[in-house]
Amino acid sequence: MTSQTRYAVFGGTALLGAGLAVGLAAYFVGMPAVGALSGAPAELAYVPAEASLVAFADVREFMGSDLHQQLRELTPGPAAAEARGRQWFQDTTGIDVERDVEYVLAYLPAGVEQGRHDQGLVLVRGRFDQPRVEQLLERHGAVAETYRGKRLMVRRFEEPGVPAPDAGAPVPPGAPRPEMAVGFIQAGLVAVGTRAALVQAIDLESGAGVDITRNDAVMALVREADDSHAWAVGRFDTLLADAHVPVEVASRLPPVTYFAASGTIDAGLSGRVRMEARDAEAAQQLNEVVRGFVALAKLQSGSNPEVGAFLQSIQLRSEETTVELSFAVPSDAVRSLLSRAHVGLVP
Repeated sequence: MTSQTRYAVFGGTALLGAGLAVGLAAYFVGMPAVGALSGAPAELAYVPAEASLVAFADVREFMGSDLHQQLRELTPGPAAAEARGRQWFQDTTGIDVERDVEYVLAYLPAGVEQGRHDQGLVLVRGRFDQPRVEQLLERHGAVAETYRGKRLMVRRFEEPGVPAPDAGAPVPPGAPRPEMAVGFIQAGLVAVGTRAALVQAIDLESGAGVDITRNDAVMALVREADDSHAWAVGRFDTLLADAHVPVEVASRLPPVTYFAASGTIDAGLSGRVRMEARDAEAAQQLNEVVRGFVALAKLQSGSNPEVGAFLQSIQLRSEETTVELSFAVPSDAVRSLLSRAHVGLVP
């Protein structure tokens, strides 16, 4: 998988939302979110059937996990900064991320434009002080409105013809203006994205349109991953096209349609990546590419026993059009990896 493709598949969710979502994203930068949820989240009913990527992470379980505590012990400086950031976020919004946020579900639509930060939708389940959040958004220029009985706070940014702060170029008259919207979809559920995305989610709840639970291919992958602590499922071919990967690179990749990645933390760390190829021949090609990459990585792990233990745990399985890679790392090896990574990052 190329760096551009990895960015498209695993980095896409970092571009979702603003405001509340940015606060949450900034708080969790660099942290693997984990947790446990029995069954597929009901919030999938707000995701359109054509979404190219859907991702879930249980925040509450991660905040109470041994891994989170290990991260705090190994990185006292960042841990202190994290605590200050968490306190600032709580003082500003009234939301204690560690106790009030349960889990997050996010999606990216097909046809994502590069450089756009206002696409897709983030759904956050938890406890929220709605009046306080509304007042905060109003102070920052958001305007309240109601759609199908749901309260929306919409903040549009620069006027047409005025340079955008991060783009440096005027927005042509008549062009869509960047915006951020927060919707109080139901008690304990906040949605962050564009107004259009929120309206679509509310319409889906009302029975207008088709949600992703009707997409059998995606839901089959979700059901396989719904006992994991975090997962992401999507259309690999669509994400690859949206990433604008050079033709000479994309043409060398075996044709893959869907992918699913999931992870679990209990006594250690385990995960699984499943790729659905277009046909059996493509699956065989993909199997050979992944097997070669793993073999090369094992050769290069050399004097790093922790990385070697991780690579040795990798299992590769291929069946018809499916290629699946799984791994399992014991807790002591995870801690050694975290410790080594921290030492490598400290000057």
